[in-house]
Amino acid sequence: MTYDARVRVTTARRGTAWRALRSPGIALDLGSARTRIWTRGGPGAHTVLDVPTVSFGPAGDTGVLRPVARGAVVDPEGAARLLTRLLAPRVPRYARPVIVCATPVPGGPEHRAALAAALAGLRPRTVLAIDAVRALALAAGADLSRPLLVVDLGAQLTEAALLHGGVVTAARRIERGTADLGT
Repeated sequence: MTYDARVRVTTARRGTAWRALRSPGIALDLGSARTRIWTRGGPGAHTVLDVPTVSFGPAGDTGVLRPVARGAVVDPEGAARLLTRLLAPRVPRYARPVIVCATPVPGGPEHRAALAAALAGLRPRTVLAIDAVRALALAAGADLSRPLLVVDLGAQLTEAALLHGGVVTAARRIERGTADLGT
C-alpha cells in the first residue's frame, strides 16, 4: 500500500489510523559510551543521532551521570532524562512511537525492566527488544540462512554470538571493551 492510499484510508476513519501513521518509528542502541537513535517520522524524514550516553541530574544538579554501564541500564531515571531530552522534540505530542531497542545478548529480565522504565516517558505503543548481535547482522545485510559468527566490540562490553537461521544459538559476553585497553 502506498503512502497516498494509507492517507485516504485514514481520513475515512476519523484520524485513528492517521495518528498511528504519524507515530514515529524509533530504533535505539543505548550503549555504554554512545547512544545511537534512528527515527522515521513520515515519508522521507529520517533522523540519526549519535551522542555520548550521558545525562544530567535532576533540576539544580549539575553533575554528569552515566546511566548505562557495561551494556546495562544502571540508572533508569537518568536514561529516561537522556532519551526524553533527545526524542521529545521529535515525537509529536499525542504520538505513541514504536521503539526497537538493541539489547545485550544475555540481557535478562532486570535489564529489560530497566530499559522499559527508561522508555516509559516516551509513551511507546510498542517496544521490541532485539539482540544487538542480530541487529548488527540484519543491518549489515548478512545472509541469515547460513551460520554466522557476529562480534560486537563496544566501549565497555564485548559480545560474540553464533546465529543460525537468524536465531542466536550460542552467545558469550565479556565485560571488557575498547575503553579497557588503556592508552
